[in-house]
Amino acid sequence: GWYLKQQNSGETLALIPAYHISRKGEPSASLQIITDEASYSIPFEADEFQADPNRFCVQIAGNTFCEKGVLLNLHTKDVSLTGKLRFGPLTPLLSDIMGPFRFVPFLQCRHSVLSLTHRVNGFVELNGKRFLFENGTGYIEGDRGASFPSSYLWTQCNWYEQGPCSAMLSVASIPFLGTSFTGCICSVYYGGREYRLATYQGAKVLRWAKDEAIVAQGSRLLQVNLLEQNAHNLRAPSRGAMSRTIRESPSCRVRYRFFDGKRTVFDFISTQGSFEFSECKKSS
Repeated sequence: GWYLKQQNSGETLALIPAYHISRKGEPSASLQIITDEASYSIPFEADEFQADPNRFCVQIAGNTFCEKGVLLNLHTKDVSLTGKLRFGPLTPLLSDIMGPFRFVPFLQCRHSVLSLTHRVNGFVELNGKRFLFENGTGYIEGDRGASFPSSYLWTQCNWYEQGPCSAMLSVASIPFLGTSFTGCICSVYYGGREYRLATYQGAKVLRWAKDEAIVAQGSRLLQVNLLEQNAHNLRAPSRGAMSRTIRESPSCRVRYRFFDGKRTVFDFISTQGSFEFSECKKSS
């Protein structure tokens, strides 16, 4: 699946087109929509899904999601979704966010980041409400695999501070060779430079909980604190089927602090940070 987030000065709209195959070998597709007010999940037949194998370009029942933008024309019993969005030049990572872990077989999930930040222009109308984007901000990531980790934290934020900035952090409990470890991937884009913090580069997760994550790597430290959530239901993969329910706040109050030695690179509170924490409870 792919996660495309668009924001203007006060609103958030995320679109999640996906293709899935259950353990029984049954293929299907879906489109999820999440805003500040609500979330929707729309199922599709597998033959209504198409994807370009060489670049990011996905179509579901005539709705297009690609590197240059989005074209929407969808009408169901519960959802009316139309619009057109144009994306400015994407900001890809310097290298794969998974690093050498992308070559490890049998991982539950492989993450990708297609654009840390880009401009968004156009409009989307959802059930009569119009979202207008004039030099808005966008972010695109993707996931491939059978299941999301049993426990994980994810947060992402875009902002402007003498130029486009972005922060993405994911911490997860990762099963590996009969045991598990806590791993993280993080990309901070600030001042035209990408800072990478990741387990494969020696990053340590000092703390992670439902409202906080602290990750350190050498002299650098990123601390994220959820101050106020605004969560809605989303569907997530479990053994191929979209049978797991998670809670995501697409836009909420989050504090982001990034230090390099004794220097504070940034310390700010965003009212449009995205935050997600999910933990599968073991049955007694």
